[in-house]
Amino acid sequence: MTLGYDPQKQRCVGTWIGSMMTYLWQYDGELDAGETMLTLNSDGPAMTDDEKIGKYNYC
Repeated sequence: MTLGYDPQKQRCVGTWIGSMMTYLWQYDGELDAGETMLTLNSDGPAMTDDEKIGKYNYC
């Protein structure tokens, strides 16, 4: 996993890949107003159908 702050986008960005899949997850996120919780958004393989892409949010 990589995670960092992109000053041009003014957002947190990152990637993750696991040994059990071939998909590279790309994250885009931001801190809440109180700057205490980071929410990362990503698109990736749907857990119910590998042929489809689902939307995910991680806090």
